[in-house]
This record gives sequence, structure tokens and C-alpha cells, in this order.
Amino acid sequence: MGRKIYLTEEQFKNYLKYFISEGIEYSRNPNGGINFRVNSRTDDASNQQADTRVWGRASDILYGDGTAHGKTKHLSDTYMDANTRIMQRQSAIDFIRNGFKGEIAYDDGSFKQKILNKYAALKQESETPEEDLIVWLNSAINRDTNIKNAYGDKYARTTSAAKNDKNALVPRYNLTKVPGTTIDVIALYLTTDFNFSDALKHGKLRQNGLTDELLGITPDEREKVKKFGTGKGQYKTIDVTYDNGVTPDIKNNFSLDNNTINGGDHFKKSYGLGDENYTSISQFMDKSILTANYVLNKIGFKPQYIVSAPSSSKFNEYYCINLSRKLGIEYIRDFFKRNVINLTFDERTENELREAGATEADVFKIKTILINAVYSEITPYMISPIYNFVNQHKDILGNIKTEHYGRVNADVEYIASILANDICKSLIVQSNNANKSLVYKNIAKSFMRGELLSKNYSNQEAQHIREEAGKVIKAKIGQKNFIMLLQQVDAVIQQYSDKFIEGFSVNPNSKKFKIVDIEQRFRKCIHNIYVIADKELNQTTNQLLTKYQSANFLIFDDDMNSGATLKLVCDALQDKLDNSDNKIKCLVNGFSLNGR
Repeated sequence: MGRKIYLTEEQFKNYLKYFISEGIEYSRNPNGGINFRVNSRTDDASNQQADTRVWGRASDILYGDGTAHGKTKHLSDTYMDANTRIMQRQSAIDFIRNGFKGEIAYDDGSFKQKILNKYAALKQESETPEEDLIVWLNSAINRDTNIKNAYGDKYARTTSAAKNDKNALVPRYNLTKVPGTTIDVIALYLTTDFNFSDALKHGKLRQNGLTDELLGITPDEREKVKKFGTGKGQYKTIDVTYDNGVTPDIKNNFSLDNNTINGGDHFKKSYGLGDENYTSISQFMDKSILTANYVLNKIGFKPQYIVSAPSSSKFNEYYCINLSRKLGIEYIRDFFKRNVINLTFDERTENELREAGATEADVFKIKTILINAVYSEITPYMISPIYNFVNQHKDILGNIKTEHYGRVNADVEYIASILANDICKSLIVQSNNANKSLVYKNIAKSFMRGELLSKNYSNQEAQHIREEAGKVIKAKIGQKNFIMLLQQVDAVIQQYSDKFIEGFSVNPNSKKFKIVDIEQRFRKCIHNIYVIADKELNQTTNQLLTKYQSANFLIFDDDMNSGATLKLVCDALQDKLDNSDNKIKCLVNGFSLNGR
């Protein structure tokens, strides 16, 4: 471990100003791909999609520096407009309750007419139009309250500084609340585009208007990949390079060596002057760690442990490794675990949904989402033996053609996905049959005769591949080996037999459940998606280990949009931690209000 070097606030500002990049940019590569880099520009125009700046002049933060387009709202406009709309809508509620008499505050005449038009429309479709109108207004008030709360701390800090000196340097971080809690969350950088996070976390971009413009295509020309079980497909992600040619490696974004990743002592990689491997992204992540340390000191919060929200990316883990070393505290890997397999839709869930205003259609939709969420968690365990089987025999199965008398070999992964659906469905249908030997034998014989359990294949190609697979397995792999495969898959099915209902289907490409799949106003009704890992609990009392019970926790997540994931992990920790509101704070790298 190297020596600790302590910087004054002024020294830290100068370090960031002269040595660390700010602003982001995307560009098209000569090969047709997209390049991503964090640039050195600090103006508003260069920080529209992601504001990576740490400090700014008070007047620039409040009113802008004049470089952004005319429709851009800066902090003062955003905060004050939200406050005005709140007062306007509260006045409108009073207007309604007063029998639609009087005036509405902050109205030029058009808003009152909008209210009357909305009321007239509701009268045609509702028995309680006045109350429905008030609900509609309260929903808008809640949205603007989120905006006001999100920017309130920054607005107060910045206006206070501007009173003394409009050129005073003010830190740009946001300090707000995790939605539905009283827990503070520090948001280091503002974002408007998920691609900023995706480029950092995955080295990939989602196709959207930005990528269309860069690639010179229309939305109709976006490339899709085949999605098993449907005739639709999904947009393909786009690989990016960093800094004009560097292939992304997420651990390199944090300059981490393999020893550190594997739990050894922390040694960051060393770079020589001008080393292209010390990318602008690596520099940005160093800046983020330094800024997080600065803000925690600024607000006076001293955590004893860092934990992170579960993520499909390694970004959270790598970030926390570096931050833990910077703060000199322990990072606990896998403190939380996903509990989606055990999600239930019970009477409590249904009652809470109805209290939140859910219709019959809403209830059915959410029930379906939760059932499919459980299936998506179980599916990888079920299909893993099938994919291993296909890969083991890919020299045989890989010669299956996409059509009769065709010359093109079918993709091995596609073959595996087709087999997975039929095999799993066949076993689930007969899961209650006590005579397993007979079940396996009958399924094997039917399969090898080309009899299809799934009659609704999306296309003739899939049907042909399924029939040919049965013939090839019978001729070259053998019934005995196929029955062994059925036994392996059935062992998983029996483990989760209580989870299946009629109509279950296997989709190897189904996405992992996220709480944002559920409409925001109903998310509070969904519980226990995350729980604290067993290893961190006393197995006798089911309470936190003694060392955690009076500790301060910092929960990290890569970004916050709706805040739903952070709320769920906060709920899990709060359930086990006394006086938790004072002992928990959250930290996110990127922050957007788009989902709130």
C-alpha cells in the first residue's frame, strides 16, 4: 500500500481542473462502430447527455454559461418552475373543491381551461370525476415534488454561495432522498442518456436516436437479433471502443489488477506518461472515487462498511473495491442477494395494489410480470444441462441445416433454445407422474420420432430444426444419453415444481426481472426482491451479525433512475438495522429523474 496524500479542497479543485477530463463525446469509428471518450470540455453544451463536472461557478450552475441551446433548463429554472407548478396545482385542487369557483394561482387563463376540459372528459367515463381529477393533479404534484426534492439541496447551496460571490466555485453533486424513504443518496453526476452508464458498465450502447445519428441510419434500419419464441426480435447492442481504439475491459476502467479482483491486496496498475491504456474513462473513474470521498467528508458521514446493489455488471464491485481502499473501510461483496425465485403474488400483494389504485387489468398485468420473473430466474438452471448437451455434441448437431436440402448450418445456440423449450415443457407436463422411468422413455421416443409438443413454432425453420434434431439424436447420440439429459433437467424441475403453472414456456433469451418493469406507483407493493445474504446473518436469530448492528453503511449503485432498486436494498437493510435512517446513506455515480 502506498502512502496516503491529503489534499486541501483548493488543491483538489486544481487537481481536477488540470488533470482530469470532463464532458463526454461519441463519434463514429472508421470501421462503422462508435467510439466513446470523456473529453476535457467544461461548458454546458459538452455536458448535455452526462454532466461529468465536479465544480462550477455559482452563476453558471444556476443560470447556465450560455453555450447550451435555448430550450435548456438550468438549475434555477428547473427548481423554481417545479415549485410554481406545485403551487398552481394545489390551488387548482382548492378550485375544484370550491365547486369550480374562484381563480387558480399562477394561471394565465389556459390552465383553468385545461382543468375544465379534463373534467368534462372524466364526466363521460367516471362516476367520481371530481375525485379522479384531484388524483390526476396530485400525481403531477408528486412528480414536481420529486424534482424539487432532487435539486433542493444543490439549489440552496448554490444560491447561498452566489449571494456573496457569483463566481464562487460550488460542487455540483446532488443530495436527495431515495424515493419512498428518508435515506439520503449522494448523486455525483447528472445523466440524461442510459448509454453513458452502458458504455462504462458494459462497453456497449443501446440503439437510440443518438446512435442512429452517429451511424447515419433511420430507426427502421436498426439491426435486430432473433429472439426465440417470437417472430419479433430485439435491438442489437453496439460495441464501443474507448479513446479511438481501446477495447473496453471494465476492470481496467478502475486500473485494477487480477490479484485485487480475486480478493488479494489492492494494487492499482501503474501507467507511464501518455500510456493509452490509462484511458479517459479510467481517469473519469478515478475522479469519481475522489469526488465521492470529498462529498462524504463534506456532509460528515463516516461509514464503516460499503455494500452494493446487486448487478449483472462487475461495475459496482470494482467501484466499491477502489472506494473502500480510498476510505480505508471494508467492502462486503454479495451482501445482498436476489430473491426473485421466491417472489409470490399473494393476498397481501393484491390488497396493497388495490389500495394503490390498481385496476383489474393492472393486477393481472403485475401478476403476470411476477410469474414471468420467477420463470426467468429458474430457466437458466433448467436449460443449462441442455446447452451443455448440445455443445458437447456440436460436431453432430451443428450439421443440422436451417431448411430441407439447404446448405446453411443452423446456429448451435438456436438449436439449443429450440430443444430447451420442448424438453422442459414435456417434463413439466408430466412432472407429477410417479413412474419417472416411463416418463423419460416416452419423451425420448416421441422426441426421436419428431413429434412436437410445441405446435406453435414461430416459423418453419424452427420446426424443421426440431424435427432434424430428433433424428440426429436417435441415429448418432443415442436414447440412453438423451434420457440421462432428461434426468438432469427433471432434477431442477422437481426442485421448483411449486412454481410452475399451466402455460409455462421456456425463453432462454428472457431478460432478468427489474423492478422498473412495474409501473412506479405500484412498486411499493412488491417486497423481498432482495434480501441480506445468509452469511451476514446470525443463523439462530436471523439478525445481522453483531459487528454490523451499530455500524454505518454506505450503499453504492452505478446509477439511479426511478430509485426502485435502491429502495428495495434499503428496505432489506432497514429491516435488520436499528435507527437505520441515520446509519445508511446511498451513493450513485449517475443520476437521472427520467424514471421518477
